[in-house]
Amino acid sequence: MSLSSRCLLATLVLASGCARGEGIDSMRRDTGMDAARDADASDVGSDSTSDTASDAVDSGEECGGDGALCCVEEPRCADPLVCFGGVCSTCGGLSDPCCEGAACALGLMCVDARCASLSCGDVSQPCCDGRCNTDLNCVSGSCRAPPCGGPGASCCDGSRCNLGFACRDGRCAAESCGSAGASCCPGSRCDADAVCQYGACVGCGTNGAPCCVGARCNGELSCSAGTCQPPPPVPPQCVGGTESGCRAIGGMWNGAQCCVDGDLTCTGGMEFVCRAASDAQWTGTLCCVGGDRQCVPGRDTYCRAAGGVWTGTSCCVPDDRQCIPGRDVNCRLPQIWTGSSCCVPEDYTCTGGLATHCHSPQVWTGSRCCFTRSLSCVSGTSSRCFSPGIWTGTNCCVAPSLTCVRSTASACAGGYYTGTECCR
Repeated sequence: MSLSSRCLLATLVLASGCARGEGIDSMRRDTGMDAARDADASDVGSDSTSDTASDAVDSGEECGGDGALCCVEEPRCADPLVCFGGVCSTCGGLSDPCCEGAACALGLMCVDARCASLSCGDVSQPCCDGRCNTDLNCVSGSCRAPPCGGPGASCCDGSRCNLGFACRDGRCAAESCGSAGASCCPGSRCDADAVCQYGACVGCGTNGAPCCVGARCNGELSCSAGTCQPPPPVPPQCVGGTESGCRAIGGMWNGAQCCVDGDLTCTGGMEFVCRAASDAQWTGTLCCVGGDRQCVPGRDTYCRAAGGVWTGTSCCVPDDRQCIPGRDVNCRLPQIWTGSSCCVPEDYTCTGGLATHCHSPQVWTGSRCCFTRSLSCVSGTSSRCFSPGIWTGTNCCVAPSLTCVRSTASACAGGYYTGTECCR
């Protein structure tokens, strides 16, 4: 405040009738004359931050918090606040004061002590402290996109390619590539129904065509020497029967046996039951059921209910099943109960056990404990058969890769001891 202004203010105070001492003190408080005098005497050229902070301390106000006055002593503000214009404030964000060392958040720069927007990080823009946005590279201080759009290169913007090319699986390829008769796509790739041969995509999977990726062929065709071929014919099988019965089903009577298709499963049965079945033929003495099947003892009602073929004496189920002893109350779908046996998938591992130890996902048939994966089950004891072994109640089942032999615990150092056998 200028000297003339101070005099004018003092004159107004005296004219108001206030006491001389009170007027002068009030004037000093209102105008900051004492602070200005002290500043002029001891700290010429400094800003008013320390005076403001002193006012905060003198008046008993809290200092150092966000939006509060700065404290006199260090630290002036609570971390991570900074003292700016005598007030504690957050720093580094857009329009915020710059942090210590003129630092700002990514994409901002310190301009006149405040953080301002800086166009960086995008294509053709400066790098942001050596970094760029996703999929961009910082090259010589500038953000650049990797080459895109050309043959075999990544698609530009995820979908665009140069003229004559199309975006396929994130890569640019010739517009007419991948399908049968077209050129192979980058990486020697073709559509699912074609394979790449000498730079061209060739149809696959059909009879006489190349096998598809993974040795796949359509339908019943099989891959042999890289070519899809029909399965070899099954030679006929000659089984018991009578001449009249054999000729009635289209078989060939050789004078002693009835020769029928090789993919039939022939077993004992009863003529009237076999003839009534939709997928069975009666040779005169045997009932031949279509497809690869295994025929086991059972009962008519149970066999039919489970989808098996009842011949009159046997229940014929798919050959991809193994039939073991069990009980009807335990043998539930998808298992097949024939009336006397429980038929489970052939890749199950079934062994002796007790129902109290055969828990899900194991399958209890009523007399056997079946695992849904391949295991090797050997003798052992419950006190020794623990993880990774599985105790069924009578046997200890371990990984099939282990070889188990009779041993003792002391001789099985470094191996897995089941209680009676050492597995390594």
